[in-house]
Amino acid sequence: MGLTTESEDLTEESRRLDDDETDEIPPFVPSATDTQLRHDRLAKITRISAIQPMLVVVAFIAFALFMLWPLPLHATTAVQDLGDPLYEIWTMRWAQHQLSTDPSRLWSGNTGYPFADSLLFSEPRLSTSVIAWPIQLISHNDVLAYNVMLIGSYVVVGVGMAFLIWEITGVLGAGILAGFVAAFVPYRFGHLSHLNLLSYGWTPLGLWAIVRFFRRRSPIDALLAGIFLMIQVLASDTIALMAGFMAGTAVLLLLWTERRQISIKLLAGVALILGLPLLSVIPIALARVRVDRLYDFHRTLAVVQQMSATLQTYISINPGDHLWWGILPHAYPGPLFPGLIASVGAVVGLLFAGRFWPRWVIYAAIVTLVGFTLSLGPTTYIAGKSYHLPYYYFYLHVPEFNAMRDATRFGMLALLGIEILAGLGFAAAWKAIGPRLPTRWAPSVAPLLVVLVLIGAAVELRNTVGVATVPRDPQTMAAYNWLATQPKGPVFELPANGLFTNVSWTTQEIYHSTADWDPIIAAYTSFVPHADVLMLAAINGGTKNLSLVTAANVGYLQDLGVRYIIVHHWQGYDWQQALAEAAKLPELTRVGDIGNSTVFTIKPGSRAPVGRQFAAPTGANAGQAVIAELVTRNDNPTAAINWLHLEPTVTATWSTTSGAEVAKEEFPAPLDVSANPGLSIEPITLTAPSASGSYRLTISCPGVADPLEQTVAVQPAPTATAGSAPLVLRGISWGKQAYRPGDWVEINAEWEVRAPLPNPLTATVQLLDVDNNNVAQWDGQPLGDALPTSAWKPGSIVRETLLVQIPANVGSGPLRLMLALYDHASPDLARTTIELPNGQTAPQFVSDPLPLSTTVPPP
Repeated sequence: MGLTTESEDLTEESRRLDDDETDEIPPFVPSATDTQLRHDRLAKITRISAIQPMLVVVAFIAFALFMLWPLPLHATTAVQDLGDPLYEIWTMRWAQHQLSTDPSRLWSGNTGYPFADSLLFSEPRLSTSVIAWPIQLISHNDVLAYNVMLIGSYVVVGVGMAFLIWEITGVLGAGILAGFVAAFVPYRFGHLSHLNLLSYGWTPLGLWAIVRFFRRRSPIDALLAGIFLMIQVLASDTIALMAGFMAGTAVLLLLWTERRQISIKLLAGVALILGLPLLSVIPIALARVRVDRLYDFHRTLAVVQQMSATLQTYISINPGDHLWWGILPHAYPGPLFPGLIASVGAVVGLLFAGRFWPRWVIYAAIVTLVGFTLSLGPTTYIAGKSYHLPYYYFYLHVPEFNAMRDATRFGMLALLGIEILAGLGFAAAWKAIGPRLPTRWAPSVAPLLVVLVLIGAAVELRNTVGVATVPRDPQTMAAYNWLATQPKGPVFELPANGLFTNVSWTTQEIYHSTADWDPIIAAYTSFVPHADVLMLAAINGGTKNLSLVTAANVGYLQDLGVRYIIVHHWQGYDWQQALAEAAKLPELTRVGDIGNSTVFTIKPGSRAPVGRQFAAPTGANAGQAVIAELVTRNDNPTAAINWLHLEPTVTATWSTTSGAEVAKEEFPAPLDVSANPGLSIEPITLTAPSASGSYRLTISCPGVADPLEQTVAVQPAPTATAGSAPLVLRGISWGKQAYRPGDWVEINAEWEVRAPLPNPLTATVQLLDVDNNNVAQWDGQPLGDALPTSAWKPGSIVRETLLVQIPANVGSGPLRLMLALYDHASPDLARTTIELPNGQTAPQFVSDPLPLSTTVPPP
């Protein structure tokens, strides 16, 4: 609807006069009076054209302040909640900090230590960070800078949609109404904590500039469109896809309609419009691809489907909606109900706006349909049958599309399409109503109708906005300000299990790290490396335990090179117990209570590096399974950090003695994040060549362990006879011939499976003295839970590494080794009969005499 009929007339006259400039000179010379009247009218149009856009911007600032109240009242001290907003602030601050100090390491955020490129665990939001930078520099208040960007995102969406509809239709009132329903749609309140997902107003602004460029062919408009779209694609990776689709479709549509007037100037403008955002997004896209592959960031189809919209989602509202609460279903965080007023306007636009602006009705309908279809995710179900949707094929074939989590977000496209249709509908309604009004009424009726509809939209879309004060008082910040004066070093903060129990703990630690920029272990996004989650679980002893530093996990921190430990005196966290446990540790030095925290330093540990090696049987049965091992050895007294990278690939190659390759197998290396003291065994199942003979087996995994190269004798698989033992101990060996008290004895046993083993068996290794007293013992499944004996298939050759420690107080004299397998579920722990290397059968293997002695021979 128009604000006034005069405004509309002046807008149309301005366009007509612009068009007249390209016409031929009329066959008469206007009088001086005519020329003066024309100049006066143009001056009036220019004044109004300059004032009205500013008034629109001011109006939407007022709208945003009202609709987001009371948050604007607390813009300097509070945010919506203490979750995602604090992470968003860290993102902005890190980008600003790094761009001014070390731009080459922009992606290397200080969070998520020791994992690299943590800024790319989520969207880097570069343009938002840059726009907020002057506010941060002037105010030195990052909460204010964030809130200005948050409130501004509502203003930009509203103004962008208002300008777009105004430019297309010439009806300013319709633009204001469309901008209002676009700015305050329930979807935006559902994502009120996600500034990156709210910052899509640059898309309608870019479309507005594109329309102006095709109408006026001004390079300034093309540059504006390119800049707006560049800001958009740098604000959010997710929205970049949608913005690219909307802008590209609009350009193609306009090129088609202007196909008879295409010129070099037009094509140059199009290249600028599309090239500027494309070139700006390439570095981020390449970095994201690299990081996604480095950490294997992807979503399964099941997760994507779970996060997809349904038909009900399009009639769902945010739980805080005032009018529709109790009437419509709720969906958080992606309600896609466009609002009743917008829906009615869209229907009117779809039915009646085509006579005025047919190409834009088609455009909005396409955007709506594409957004709606993609929001439904990879699969839909009709009459009990499943059907793949376009999202499914994008997931499979478009690079990095499988890293997107929430298909519902594509509903934003549908909403923008509906809101454009609504704006066209409002304008079409005014085109029908305005001419029927008496001339003297139109200037009053038009703004009155706009105000009434705005009031209705405000009532319909009003939503509760939360306010949470950001803890930045001197007592909270004291420890971080102290860190800023100390040498740099990794920081471990307690509580450290916020990712599992209270994410606001983690986001507060991340936010406060902006005071010192030390590396911190805390990490928070929807894409945290899986190894990081496992590492935190290992440090905390699980996901439900109280977060402490104890003798059991202090070694982990030393392995990670942690320099500072901060125990926060936070409500809801048992910090008194944390301090009590920390006081027991000689590795920690208490600095003191600093504000609401207690600070410790941690001594670097003389920790032995974790070792890894491959081992394989020396024999195999033709065509049968060969169970090799990846053996991890931790010589530290406590658990150690083992592996924090993406699982590498193990390659096993069988070759003839002449070097000809016979077979090759590849599979992920079975690596755990942590390693317990002693040996950890991970089985590797290979398949022996089908022909008998002597082969060279090579097992390699660069960066994990040295390659294993050994000769394996492959023989025909023997046939089990009735009454024979199900297991054959083909060979047994140990590393040393003499040991000191306290040494570990590493035993290597090689088994051949002759018959199925119905129940999982437990291995026992015992060291016996001369009087047959058991002086040391280890019991456990031969290959742990990874491959119980009940899964050993007949014909397989299995290599088993075992470890038992000689007691420190053992007496002198020889020791014998006993190895047996027993059924731990049987009442008498019955031992399984095995065939010994000498061909005899027995319930156990006993080395007698075994040349083991605690007497160390002279060098």
